[in-house]
Amino acid sequence: MTKEAREAIGKNSILNCVNCGSRKSYTNPFSTCFECRKRFCFKCIWAGLKNPKMNQTDEWRDVCDKCKLEKRYT
Repeated sequence: MTKEAREAIGKNSILNCVNCGSRKSYTNPFSTCFECRKRFCFKCIWAGLKNPKMNQTDEWRDVCDKCKLEKRYT
């Protein structure tokens, strides 16, 4: 395995929260923002939000603070 391949695998295997920088573990699970697709810990993400443009049958979404304000989630 080349040095570049090992570095690429190493970067992807360790996940840190985009907002607070905490590491992912079994006691600190992560969720992905529906809009920007970045990963956040459960302390830094808003869960179960809906957008005025959504239908009644759409699932509620996990959204970060920035996307919550931009897309007007409630």
